Amino acid sequence: MSCQLFTPHALMYRPMEESAADALGLVPTHAYAVLQVRAACGVQLLQLKNPWARKRWRGAFSVFDRQRWTPELRKAFGFDQQASLQQDNGIFWIDYDSLLRHFEGVFLNWNPQLFKHHTVTHGQWPPRAAFRDDAVDLGTNPQYQLTVNVPPAGAATAVWVLLTRHSSRPYNLAMAEGRDASRDAFLTVHVFRGGARAHYLERCWMQGVYSNRPHTLVKFDLPAASAPQQLTLALAQYKPTDSQVDFSLDVYAQAPFTLRPIAPPEPTASRLTGAWSGRTAGGSSNHDSYVDNPRFLLELPFAASPVLELAAVGLRGGGSKPEDVQLGLALSPEAPTEQPAGDARKWPLRSGDYRPGGCRLAAASLPAGRWLVVPSTFTPGTECGFELRASAGRLAALPHEAHGLQRQAVQGAWDRQSAAGSPNHGAFWKNPQLQLVLSRPAELLLRLRAPGTREGRSAAPPSLCVALFDGGEQRTEATGRGLSRARAVSEGGLYAYPAGGACLPRTPLPAGMYAVLLSTFDPYVGPWELVMYATEGTLRVASFR
Repeated sequence: MSCQLFTPHALMYRPMEESAADALGLVPTHAYAVLQVRAACGVQLLQLKNPWARKRWRGAFSVFDRQRWTPELRKAFGFDQQASLQQDNGIFWIDYDSLLRHFEGVFLNWNPQLFKHHTVTHGQWPPRAAFRDDAVDLGTNPQYQLTVNVPPAGAATAVWVLLTRHSSRPYNLAMAEGRDASRDAFLTVHVFRGGARAHYLERCWMQGVYSNRPHTLVKFDLPAASAPQQLTLALAQYKPTDSQVDFSLDVYAQAPFTLRPIAPPEPTASRLTGAWSGRTAGGSSNHDSYVDNPRFLLELPFAASPVLELAAVGLRGGGSKPEDVQLGLALSPEAPTEQPAGDARKWPLRSGDYRPGGCRLAAASLPAGRWLVVPSTFTPGTECGFELRASAGRLAALPHEAHGLQRQAVQGAWDRQSAAGSPNHGAFWKNPQLQLVLSRPAELLLRLRAPGTREGRSAAPPSLCVALFDGGEQRTEATGRGLSRARAVSEGGLYAYPAGGACLPRTPLPAGMYAVLLSTFDPYVGPWELVMYATEGTLRVASFR
């Protein structure tokens, strides 16, 4: 019996202290190939092989047991004890009683002739970057599309997928580099529905079990169907290894099928690194601080369908691991008013639910132009480094929307007297007002927020508007019945509550006095916050008496 695809295997039975296992020459919870099962001279022995090709059994009938290996027994088993002592190749004899004591059982072989249809393909898996953990993204792993034609009438068909690691290369490299080969390449195959390239493990139809054994088998049944059933076979490593993995993939089925490799993902065209730190750790769009996150410009010189990928690469302040940080991506036209003509998509496009360690956003059919990319963590204040990649176009870091300006903030509240709502409600001038004084020409950016209304609430936050008037006089019933006299209005005059609050964008203003009026679309009683950015040393804020 040879140690190839369909050999039996024995598996260690009980957990054991490393020192005790080492004394026996065994490895706890480890698989061994069964090469021979023999009986002679009243003795039942099995010949096993450690797939590491080193470390052998040291108990009864081991190579070190001179008492039990009589000349007659050595001749009956063809065992050259002296030659075996010269080289540890991981192969050893063990008696049946010791096998029962230390091993869980023997897993018998299966007959591939049971399957009418079979194919095999071979491949090489290059070393992977550290952030390419399978829990983050399977997208760069070798993947295959399996199309099975199960007859529409009849029973379900069995499909078995066997992944074989060519173990000699990783082991020899490990030994040459002084590494422990037992830590290499815990592999498996995950099965997805659909036949397209898979990325997220949580969308898996059937997860394989990671193992460092040479062979990993995944079995499933497919029901009768009127159309071919397409699946994705995604090879997976439990943790990235720094050596190449050579493999063979066998597929056995009781129904006709085809197997073809899935084209690899688009190569990275542009790559940048950054970090969420201090105020720039703004969190998700559920928080007003979202607008403080790092921002990037994606320039597309021609129409494309770029894929954006975000990965955490380092965490500040200790605690969580990068792969535990929940990440998300958003993509929108750089100018909010410049939506692509005829495009009914809701902007911004998002990567979906926040995911641990990394995420991706596939944007189909974008016209040439300038696009805003915002990476974020789910929780504000999470300080972490990241890497951002794009498969098309060129990425460039953008400064904060208020770069170079000085920040001030004023808090207040709409109460029963001042919660007047929009001009539609007939008392617009009763809303809270502030006087702004610019000592010299300056740039000004305003954001109006209603604190606590976006975070974890089922009710929609109030729609907001901040209006800027010339002159610095308080708006009255005669002068403040509407927005027609305003110099500038947030969100182009529309009441809204986008991420970060209603924004009056960065505007150059001459020196002088101005009035700001803060309103909600419908009367709303609750707190407000006005965040103001202005050229340093130019802005003074006062309340009207």
